[in-house]
This record gives sequence, structure tokens and C-alpha cells, in this order.
Amino acid sequence: MITELNIDGVTSYKSKSTLSPTNKTSLIYGLNGAGKSTISEFLYNHTEPRFAKCSLKTSQPCEILVYNQSFLNDYFYEEDNLKGIFTLSKENKVALQQIEAETKELEKHLTAQQENSKRATENATKLDQEKTKASGKVWEIKTNFTGGDRVLEFCLESLKRTELLFQHIIGLPLPENAPSYTIDGEPREFGKNRTLRFSELS
Repeated sequence: MITELNIDGVTSYKSKSTLSPTNKTSLIYGLNGAGKSTISEFLYNHTEPRFAKCSLKTSQPCEILVYNQSFLNDYFYEEDNLKGIFTLSKENKVALQQIEAETKELEKHLTAQQENSKRATENATKLDQEKTKASGKVWEIKTNFTGGDRVLEFCLESLKRTELLFQHIIGLPLPENAPSYTIDGEPREFGKNRTLRFSELS
């Protein structure tokens, strides 16, 4: 049994106080703040640095069992989704807390994955819409510039569908430098050459 208990320099014990139980069963009582919980905390874990000036003596080696708030915090675990149901075991509490923390982390990653998937779907939809607009614009340009005489129709022989023409154009390599001429001058140059040839033949 505990034969002597010295509490000093912790919480309300500003100076050394000594308890010397004479019976196996001893009752300690007092007002709130008198130091009852401090005694139980010391008995629960007397190796804590804050109890450096405290000490106890026993008549023989013994196991000290303490049921206080620290014991509840260490051994009892109540899951958030199972109110009123407790787990008793220091090891199980740590394992359950780790499982709960990792579950929450997994839920965060799943939520982020769902958001990324949604964003990717939205981007893919926007890309398809822009491609549709672009291919339509390409076909509009082709229609405007092929002309009614269809002299150059043979150049687009295998590209007479909007999507085929668009895919062909975006697959063409871009020149390193911008051309020094525009297509507007091509018909005039072609007309000059044709007139010149006709003049030579005549």
C-alpha cells in the first residue's frame, strides 16, 4: 500500500504537502480546487516532468490503478457516428483514431477526384464546342472562296465534308514565318500570266 505521498510545486500545492495513509482504504475529500485531482493525476502518471518535486512511498512494490479523466481520455473512445458506444483499450483507441483520420483524408481525395473529373468533362465539352465552331468557320471560308465556277474544286476532291477538311487543315504544319503575300493577289497574277500567254500565241 501507499505509505507516504508528497505533493510539491504543482497546481494548488505551492509548498510541500505530505499524506501518510495508515489504512488500506483512505478517503480524500475537499472543496473544488483543493487538489484532489492533482493527487489522482500524480498517481496516474508520476513520471510526468511537472511532478518532479513529488514523491511517494509504498510498503511493497504494487500496481497503482487510477480511474480519472486522464484514464478516460486514454482508454475510452467514442466514434462521431456512434454516439453512446465506447471502445475500451488504449491500443484500439489509437488505431480507431488513425482509421478515422485516414478515412477523412480519403474522403477529401475522393471529393477532389470527383471535382477534377467534373472539370475535365466540362473542359472536354467546351473543347468539342470550340472545335465544332472552328470547323464550321473553316467550311464557311471554303464555301466563300471556292467560287461559283468551281475551277479549283479538284483540290478539295477528298475533303468535301466539314470534319475532313478541318482535320486536314489543323494537321498541316505551320510556316515559321508569315507569308509575304495574300491570296487576294493570286487571281490577278494568274490573269496576267494567262493574258500574256494568249498574247504570245496570237
